[in-house]
Amino acid sequence: MKLNLLYAGTITLSLACLTARAQVVADSSRDFSGTQGGSNWYYGYYRANNTTEAGFVQLEWFSAYYSATRGLGWLRSGGSPEGAPYTAIGYAGAEPNGANDGPQGEEWAVRRYVSAVAGSARIFGDLRRLPGYCGNGVIAEIRVDGQTVLSNLVTTVANVPGLTNYSANVTLAIGSKVDFILRPNQPTDNGRCGYAVFAGIIELTTTSASAPTITNQPQDRVVSIGGSATFTVGASGTPPLSFQWQWNGTDLANATNSSYVIADAQLADAGTYGVRVSNAAGNVLSQSATLSLLDLRTYAGLTLAGPVGKTYQVERATVLSGQTNWIVLTNLTLEASPYRFVDWSSAGSPNRFYRATPLP
Repeated sequence: MKLNLLYAGTITLSLACLTARAQVVADSSRDFSGTQGGSNWYYGYYRANNTTEAGFVQLEWFSAYYSATRGLGWLRSGGSPEGAPYTAIGYAGAEPNGANDGPQGEEWAVRRYVSAVAGSARIFGDLRRLPGYCGNGVIAEIRVDGQTVLSNLVTTVANVPGLTNYSANVTLAIGSKVDFILRPNQPTDNGRCGYAVFAGIIELTTTSASAPTITNQPQDRVVSIGGSATFTVGASGTPPLSFQWQWNGTDLANATNSSYVIADAQLADAGTYGVRVSNAAGNVLSQSATLSLLDLRTYAGLTLAGPVGKTYQVERATVLSGQTNWIVLTNLTLEASPYRFVDWSSAGSPNRFYRATPLP
């Protein structure tokens, strides 16, 4: 079965339909629009002096594309279909700009698809030059993430259209950039000699694992010394998922579950905690959560009332009995009355008893 796409009454594209098991994720003709990024397609160009992936520049205008036979398209020439540079991209094809056209010089027409899926894929379609065009033909190229997967010279001989049914097998990741490029065969070819039909379909043949994403970030925790602190992360992605918790950016031993528990938190445990979630498709690092420790201590003491300037001997004991072992803490001279005395050595002691004896 064939799918025939009629273009402005003059260009017919024949693209083989897919088997039921294949998934079409992109179709340059079906998805063509006047919006940059529509259906993940972008329309732009490379200048000949910067044809790397990062050199992609989006076209500025969506307007009448040279003539009624080409319909609407993306233009480089300030919205005018008749001025240089002639770089343009339409529904069915595209046209690069020759080095002799306009001060900008040679430009390559680039139709870019940014993949939203991952897996093995096939790129295929029609590539042809129409009869009656001048010049030395065009070179069609497909790149995936900057790597050339197909390059083909297309020309016309004796005004007979050349036709290439192309196909390329590739591997896509989420975010992969697939560039359909047309460039002049000879730099001196005039821009208006370079139009070619260049249609492409991308079908996903096998899907790969979905990389993990964080659905619930770890949260900050504040606990007292000796208390328990638990950090938890939520993640999605193709199983199995693996977890590796980190403290201040360093992997923690035996911390490979979706939750990490500190049963007896101490001051040395304070810091930032995060987790790296991984599977066969990749990994992701969570946001950092902070563990803060509160050093809360209880101190005992007594209040003395007596003549200001009087000196007392203060003693303590942990058990009251007939033979209580009193231990001298200090000799205290009252600076005021009443006077509150705090025993700074009492923190952590379950029992503490005091007595004060006036000294001569």
